[in-house]
Amino acid sequence: MEFLLTYSWAILILVIVIAGLIVLVTIPSSVEQSSCTFPTGTVYCRDIVLGSNSVSSTIIVLIDNSEPYPIIAPNIFANSSQFSSVSAGCYPYLILEGGVAVCNTTVNFPATTGQATSGHLYFTFVPCRSANVSSCLSTPSLTYSGSFTARASKQFPANFLTPNVVLVAKNSTQTSVVGSDKLTATVTLFNSPLSGATVNFTANSLIVTLAPAYSSTGGNGNATSYVTSKAAGTVPISATFAGVSASTVITFK
Repeated sequence: MEFLLTYSWAILILVIVIAGLIVLVTIPSSVEQSSCTFPTGTVYCRDIVLGSNSVSSTIIVLIDNSEPYPIIAPNIFANSSQFSSVSAGCYPYLILEGGVAVCNTTVNFPATTGQATSGHLYFTFVPCRSANVSSCLSTPSLTYSGSFTARASKQFPANFLTPNVVLVAKNSTQTSVVGSDKLTATVTLFNSPLSGATVNFTANSLIVTLAPAYSSTGGNGNATSYVTSKAAGTVPISATFAGVSASTVITFK
């Protein structure tokens, strides 16, 4: 029994170490470790990244919507002793419960690699309990304050900061007019799968329905929806996140 207990603890420690290594290798080596937090409110600061060159710096903040309902119009303000207050645009406009807001801005603060800066964050959004954007526009906004400590990395290439979307249909040709086809959209950011991305599925046709129209990505970066046709025809389908879209075509016979 003592032998089993001893080796059980050893195996558990080994699993924890391996898990930690897996997390580390998924983070690009060019990104310095940073942190951010919102001590009050129901939003969670997942990560903050600071990329810098000899002229300016780019700040990227990932914030999870921990509210039990969608939010719209996210925006963030940041300031520190190294730079004055700046507003960072966040996307997407509509974020489902559990979804992520990606906020980025440029500040007039050139930093050397590894240089640390600390400051404050103010995250503003509009609660949208109905998930109907038009009906939520008159709802008062909420603001939560937080803080951050970031270490500068080398400035990132443009494709590192831009999300990528890939859309795949399970069957590009449906033999049944009333058949349902599974759609999978994969979203990546920082060249890695992005969880919590609110993807909007749309169809340029009145003969199909999409359910759900909005879906969040899981840990593998995948969001799913289903398309059902009411008649025969060829239908273009799109999946969009943060203004980036991917398309596919399904033929219903």
